[in-house]
Amino acid sequence: MRNNTEESRGVRPHGVTYAFGLTMLILLGAGVLLSLMNPVFGPNDSVRRSYGSLLTGDWTHEFQQDYELESPVRDLGLEIWGSLRFGLFREGLPGVVVGEQGVLFTAEEFTALSHAGNEAARARDVAAYVASVAAQLGRLGVELVVVPLPSKARLYRQYLGRYGFPPAAEERYAAFLSALEAAGVDHVGLKEVLAGSRDRGVEVFLRTDTHWTPAGAELAAVAVAEHVNVAGYLENIPTQEFRLEFGEEHRHDGDLLSFIPLGPFRGRLQPAPDLIQSFELYSGPAPGLGLFDTAAVPVVLVGTSYSAGAAWGFDAFLQVELQAEVLNLAEEGRGPFLPMVRYLDSDTLHEAPPRFVIWEIPERYLPHAELPELPSRN
Repeated sequence: MRNNTEESRGVRPHGVTYAFGLTMLILLGAGVLLSLMNPVFGPNDSVRRSYGSLLTGDWTHEFQQDYELESPVRDLGLEIWGSLRFGLFREGLPGVVVGEQGVLFTAEEFTALSHAGNEAARARDVAAYVASVAAQLGRLGVELVVVPLPSKARLYRQYLGRYGFPPAAEERYAAFLSALEAAGVDHVGLKEVLAGSRDRGVEVFLRTDTHWTPAGAELAAVAVAEHVNVAGYLENIPTQEFRLEFGEEHRHDGDLLSFIPLGPFRGRLQPAPDLIQSFELYSGPAPGLGLFDTAAVPVVLVGTSYSAGAAWGFDAFLQVELQAEVLNLAEEGRGPFLPMVRYLDSDTLHEAPPRFVIWEIPERYLPHAELPELPSRN
């Protein structure tokens, strides 16, 4: 397979380079003129910008905020500004961390509490909350399997470049696993599985996206299936044949690219897109029901966009590995906790409880995510 990253960054003809440079100068000049029109440089500017603020980056942040609000050609200005910021400083908008070799990270993975002791205490609090969820499910005869997902920044440190992983968060993942163990919550750790495969050359996270690759999702599904099989959760559940057929690779523009507005320079400056192999899930006949049987799906998946996203197919890989139907109730943009609260309060659970629930919880939500009040419904 061709190396698309190297191909897009190859040596270009001199004519193309000169044309690019001339275009850059023209747009830069337009940006300067537009900047002079901006009210932030007028006589009523209340922000006193000094050389110190320029060096610390405060001036840049203030200028960007004012420019976004007051420029008459906001979109063009943002694209010029974004091109300069990325081209010169390898920075994007707030929300993205630009690593080495075109690897992008969400800034959420670099947030941490003040010191490691606070991180450990928070891990215990979250584990206690999860244990309460497990207790509610247990009263309905449902097992809970928690799948903590280590952060991309933790596993892809070689691409962090000038950025460092937060020291206070160094033991966060291990602390959460230990807290779950102490609370008696069944769980499947993925750090060793994903890191080991990454060391063998398997990319487990997308370069320009927050999420894992289909290969990473498959590795997680295999680990979960092995765990629940040993735990005996697959005994006496209705089985069904599932298989995947793989197709061609297709371009995937990751969600983190939206934090790097490049406009006309997108093709020249933007990190090369990811390639994802397409696949389709096929299922055999559903298991038959007896006269008094309830049509309950044996496995439920709850979590975030790591579970909800069809492009990486965590639920599809789970169904293949478990050979059982999985009801996917994960939600995008809601975090891991709110979807679980909704499920606990749903008729779906209370009228047709599954054999077990898989709950995917990304590490990055541990420090600051709100823990919603659990429903009192029994």
